[in-house]
Amino acid sequence: MGNDQQRLIYDDLGLPVFGVAEGEVSGEYHYNLKRNVSWKMSNEYLRRYLWMRGARGVRVFYYSAQLADVPELRAVMAGEAQVVHKPAGEVEWYKLDIREHNGGLLLQLWASVEAVMPVLCREQNADGIVWPGYDQPMTRTHANVLLHYELVYINDKFLQKYEQSDFYDSPPFYAYNTWYCSPSYRGQWNFSGRMNMKL
Repeated sequence: MGNDQQRLIYDDLGLPVFGVAEGEVSGEYHYNLKRNVSWKMSNEYLRRYLWMRGARGVRVFYYSAQLADVPELRAVMAGEAQVVHKPAGEVEWYKLDIREHNGGLLLQLWASVEAVMPVLCREQNADGIVWPGYDQPMTRTHANVLLHYELVYINDKFLQKYEQSDFYDSPPFYAYNTWYCSPSYRGQWNFSGRMNMKL
């Protein structure tokens, strides 16, 4: 997408799920990047990827500050012009560097911490979803009761999202001078009542 603002968006068209991963692309690959580049990815897909690779998601950060030359920091430096601190006897997850710089002390910290473990998200199904306007998760029995006593409206955009997928089916049919449809997903669930279609 875009010309100057190049952007990639990955979808899972089999479900369909849109915007699984998306981010910016730099237009220059030599010398300095033209701009900062950021990416985001669905939690469910990220965890599945890490699980398949046997890897973990790590958050990496850097912090620097120019500080005043005070006795408390000099005590940490033990009379040296520069000191570097790292964890002893464990994974080197941080590096703290303090040095003399421009009449003060420059503090720099590099660190990385585990942020996402390779654990799969719980797979969702039709049962257990909280419908708008309800406090408790919807059950199959309660949904069937609703279809007999209450009208359930579905936005046309909901149907448009799924009509290109092989997993979903929503064949229209014409009866009693009105168009109807009954959307379904792989035989796991469907709207069994007749639904008016706007054409």
